[in-house]
Amino acid sequence: MSLKHAVLAVLSEAPGHGYEIHARLMKFLPLPRPCDRSRVYAVLVGLEQDGWISSRKEIAGAGRVRRRYWLSNRGQYCLRQWLLEPKPGVELLRRSLFLRMALMEALDLYPLSADDRRPWRLVLARRLRRRDELVGRSDQQDILHQLLRQRELAHIEAEIRALTEWVRD
Repeated sequence: MSLKHAVLAVLSEAPGHGYEIHARLMKFLPLPRPCDRSRVYAVLVGLEQDGWISSRKEIAGAGRVRRRYWLSNRGQYCLRQWLLEPKPGVELLRRSLFLRMALMEALDLYPLSADDRRPWRLVLARRLRRRDELVGRSDQQDILHQLLRQRELAHIEAEIRALTEWVRD
């Protein structure tokens, strides 16, 4: 999963303070375990250094100073590129694929336009080829390789079901 892209997605909805961003992120993402707040702050610092977000200090209640973050134009562009232009390889597998699909729906980028569906159709074609390779490779393998192949096959089947729905006209 790309935590920085999830933070960008949360900020695309509305600016916020670090604590608030963390809380919205926890509601936004179906994570198997909570994300530590310190990781979110570290991601915010990195995103600001990269120019993907901006911030300014604000006075909060009782004179406390807090930093408010918002998405920059560059951050909006990078988030959209990450969501709509899948890259081949391991990076797209499992959680990343489903995270992108969930974020696109949450950010009202779904249904996809015909141009935006094209790279996802290529991903679907690659997943179908990989499934066929795995199905065809059931020859004499030890039990560990058989279990690993079955697990990957189950993940690929889930991805194919989701992608088929995602890219249909």
